Amino acid sequence: MRRGQTNERTRERAFIVIEIPKRPEDLPTSGLRWVGRRVRRTEDAALLTGRTEFIGDVALPRMLHAAILRSPFPHARITSVDTSQAEALPGVVAVVTGEDAADWCNPARSAPEGWGTHCLATHKVHFVGEPVAAVAATSRYLAEDALELIEVDYEPLEAVTDPFAAMEDDSPLVIEENDTNVMMHRVFTWGEVDKAFADAAHVFTEKFRWNRVGANPTETYGCVCEWDPMSLELTVRGSIQSPAFFGLGRAATLGIPSNKVNVKSHPHGGSFGGKGGARGTDITSMLSRKAGADPSSGSKIASSTSPPVAVRPGIDTMKRPWRSTTTAA
Repeated sequence: MRRGQTNERTRERAFIVIEIPKRPEDLPTSGLRWVGRRVRRTEDAALLTGRTEFIGDVALPRMLHAAILRSPFPHARITSVDTSQAEALPGVVAVVTGEDAADWCNPARSAPEGWGTHCLATHKVHFVGEPVAAVAATSRYLAEDALELIEVDYEPLEAVTDPFAAMEDDSPLVIEENDTNVMMHRVFTWGEVDKAFADAAHVFTEKFRWNRVGANPTETYGCVCEWDPMSLELTVRGSIQSPAFFGLGRAATLGIPSNKVNVKSHPHGGSFGGKGGARGTDITSMLSRKAGADPSSGSKIASSTSPPVAVRPGIDTMKRPWRSTTTAA
């Protein structure tokens, strides 16, 4: 591999030559411990006997089940959310909306800062499937039924699906407070670019497009969250790859000290880097918090404790009870 470097004083070009090992025995180590060797697996016995506890297998006392209501619009303003009928359904313990998210959560961190949104849409939705409300009930069936009773009024807005069109000055703004859809614009320059083009025998112009990539593990993300309203401690069980980093993120979003977040990572049914799950975890944490603070009439939950709330892998919902309203420009 060669990398050209220019000496600014002499304007001479030097080259660094790096030889990349091509065989295990050429690696710069005194002995090979893992590469090219058979590794004894320690997890097989539990997997083969069905004793491995995936997050979908977790069942805790008093555990509630969550379902999430999602937006059918790519871009729309939320004019009203009525959860009264869902809250009155027997077996429903807690309902959260964007209003709760605005009160209890910080927007997600982003790089650069200022581009994160709340876990539930607050005043408008930015994409199809964005969570708008969530329900915790004594069974998954009741939680799904309760979603049908939530009424959301939307004012559809113009959507933009072309990234190049989104960068134009007259494009609809995804996050209006930022006055642009361009998150970051940086120019990187190495060497004398203009001279290189001027001296080149041939100059080619081309556009390149990289397709979207998505990880598709057998087991999708799931979590069980339990909020302690007395100690303000949060316990998160989930198929989480990086528990320390994940816990810091939940502390920042939920506004609690990082030592109050206990993340218990369960075995994964495949991951491949695609199991973030931060949004679903924050929603589930809010449901547990609200369920403990205000038990429903059909619940046996004491007000001093919060029940664990579960979002099961692979069965998230996209229920669509909504009303569309159009306002004059």
